[in-house]
Amino acid sequence: MARQNTGTYDSKDLDIQIIMQHVTPLETTVTIECSSSTYTFLDCELCKDEFMALQTTRSSTKPVFQYVINNAAAWHESIYTCSCSFSDGNFIRGDYTLLLLSDQIDEPQIYVDEDTGALVCASENSRYKYKKCVLFQSGLYLFYMNCLSGICLFGTGHPSARNNLSCSCYVAEASRWTRHSSVLTNEEKWHLKKPDIEVIIHGQTRSGTSVTIKCSTYELFKCALHKNTQQITEMSRPSIDSAFYYDIQNAIREDEGFYQCECEVKSSLFRIKKTSPHVPLILNDQVDEPEIQLVENETKIVCASKNRSYEYWLCILYQNGQQIRDAFPEYNSTDRVSFDVADLPTGGYFSCLCYTYNPSKWTRSSSVIVKGGKYTDYTVMNTIRLGLGFLVILWMIVLAVESRYQSRRYGAGKQSQS
Repeated sequence: MARQNTGTYDSKDLDIQIIMQHVTPLETTVTIECSSSTYTFLDCELCKDEFMALQTTRSSTKPVFQYVINNAAAWHESIYTCSCSFSDGNFIRGDYTLLLLSDQIDEPQIYVDEDTGALVCASENSRYKYKKCVLFQSGLYLFYMNCLSGICLFGTGHPSARNNLSCSCYVAEASRWTRHSSVLTNEEKWHLKKPDIEVIIHGQTRSGTSVTIKCSTYELFKCALHKNTQQITEMSRPSIDSAFYYDIQNAIREDEGFYQCECEVKSSLFRIKKTSPHVPLILNDQVDEPEIQLVENETKIVCASKNRSYEYWLCILYQNGQQIRDAFPEYNSTDRVSFDVADLPTGGYFSCLCYTYNPSKWTRSSSVIVKGGKYTDYTVMNTIRLGLGFLVILWMIVLAVESRYQSRRYGAGKQSQS
């Protein structure tokens, strides 16, 4: 175990330096030096990976303690720090440095979790599981963290400390470090993506309807499935896939509702939770559609029950046929749900459908409205055109019958005259 600081000495005055010397094209000698321009040390030890203590030797040519690695190899790559003692029995421990020798693998992505404010270093598309990650600020070593579940979570205190951050991580399976991530700034942040959820209806069989609910998220997350706001199961993930699945065999009316994936990853400092949108499972007949309208200078869309016939549990908003938002009714109004659309551009085609309390059924989709313009309902126009066409055809038939009748009458008149 590495020695900790004692006494009143300033650890910033203990320096660590890595010197590499390529003896041959295939052999590298690494010298790690512990020194101080302020203090005189009794002895120093080099700490690798926080726990392994390596004894240094005093240089005969300069006031430093050295540790020499001959024929350095990939397993020597690690985090190192110096711990030095004084004649009065106290110890001082300095900053860390990272020794890298071999080629590095794909860099991690660095994120900010918007709920906890935690910094996250994770492998893109969950390709690698990290054992530990080092955090840098403006290219300088800041501190490191052991990773849980293959993903590293950092706390950085005040938001001003989150500028110009990057990270590099160690992949135990490959025995290699990653390249540095992109730099995270206060002005530009990435965020952990929310899980995707999909309801797959396989169709009717002799035994009934089979349904699969699929949640896709980071490999290191664990997911639970919720129906109508209540957790119903922990989801399972096949080893050959990066998604979670839940199968419903012989789905019946009671399986209808709205479903959501809740996924999380934990560390000793943070618990990060991400939820998917709510998605509908519709199997049976639906009740009357809600009315939809733009209000408050087209900054909100309201979906309301016609004549207050139903109480809504949840409504889902669609733009150009794609689900974009879902929302619950406000506490003082159970027959209508509003969506803030001030941030959405004009010209989109919007519709909604809702899930009712009693009966527990989905509504049909509402009519379509357009933000910032008039929507032409081509279904109605086509119906009108068909009606007009039918009238024209009917009128032509009447004219044809009338013409035929007049021809016969004229012929009969000529025969009587002769």
